Amino acid sequence: METSIIRLLFYLVGFIAFAALNAAYLVWVERKGAARFQRRIGPCEVGPFGLLQPLADGIKLMTKQLLIPGGVDKILFRLAPVLCMVPAIMSFVT
Repeated sequence: METSIIRLLFYLVGFIAFAALNAAYLVWVERKGAARFQRRIGPCEVGPFGLLQPLADGIKLMTKQLLIPGGVDKILFRLAPVLCMVPAIMSFVT
């Protein structure tokens, strides 16, 4: 029983890691392809051939400061995108 749970967790972590790396690679390919069509270089600053650019973009996104305007309801300001997106996403589910 314990080995099956450990094996399941191992497969789950492996699948999530594979999906994350695959998404990062496909973002890099898309950015390089778009740059080539526009006769630009594309991402090439971070790592060899810009392969670490998605990681740098993720770190930048996580460290950005959240700016909340003064005089607004902070809870509603944070929930507004969720309240707008959930019905739209749920319309595709049902």
